Parts: sequence; structure tokens; C-alpha cells
Amino acid sequence: INTHFYLSVKRKEQLKEFCDFVNVTYQKILAHVKTRWLSLLRVVERVVELWPALVSYFQSHPESEKRGRVRNIKEQLNDETKLYLLFLKFVLPTVNAFNTAFQATYYTTIHLLHADMRKLTKRVLRCFIDADSINPTDITSTPLESNQLDDNTVEVGEEARSLAES
Repeated sequence: INTHFYLSVKRKEQLKEFCDFVNVTYQKILAHVKTRWLSLLRVVERVVELWPALVSYFQSHPESEKRGRVRNIKEQLNDETKLYLLFLKFVLPTVNAFNTAFQATYYTTIHLLHADMRKLTKRVLRCFIDADSINPTDITSTPLESNQLDDNTVEVGEEARSLAES
């Protein structure tokens, strides 16, 4: 999405018009940089904020039926992708908190890394697995399949749950 708008003032102006049309405040499309791990959350949040405008823009784009980038983006702007993004929006703050602590440079944190990794793993596991079944001394021995939460109790965040139930 970022690549589509990055160097084109005309496309950005068109997106602004679609934002006005769907009553969404226009904001710049952000790019995720793989070497900047913490950027993913901001990119996901921005795409979710602009979702209605992006869907409208790409559905009405003149190249939306031709093979290529525009059609690929249009096909990816569906409820499944939005659910995925909403889940990322829910879970990434936890991952980013760990990542920030891991990258701290003002003091040596290597001695805290194992405990922080266990906390992160437990937090993510609790989204999908019955909390009482998580082995507190050895997370890796937690039986996953037999303790998986059912679809109604899996923790995916309020926004994702609302979309899934609609």
C-alpha cells in the first residue's frame, strides 16, 4: 500500500478525497521497515484507521481489474486481512514492550532476557490456551492441542472479536 502512494502526489490527493467521502481523517501511509521492528504496530494502526478509505479507493481504481499491484491490494483488503491486522494491533504492544526492553542500551539486560521471554511467551499462550494448563516451570512442555480455547474464548482483542461476530 505504501509503495502505491509513496511517490505519487496525485494518488495521495485521491486518497484524501476518499477519506473525506467515508468520513475518515486522512493521514500519511506509513511504511514498515524490517530493520525497525517497532514500526509494524504504527503501520498496522494506520492501515486500520484508513481501512474504509483504502477499500473504497482500491475498489474504484481504474486498474483494479487488471493484473498487477492494484488488483492484488484490492483482493487483500478483505475481512480476513482486517481480522489479522486487528489481532496484530492487539498483540503487538506486548511484543513491542519485550522488544524495547531487549534493545535497552542504558544498562545490561541480558540477565533479564530469559524471564522476559517467558513472560512474553506466557502472555501470547494465554490468548489461545487455557491459562491453568500452562506449565509454570517449563512453558515448552505445555500441551497445546488438548488445551486450546474454543473460538468464543480465544483472546484476540475487542475490535477483532467485534468484526468476527458481525
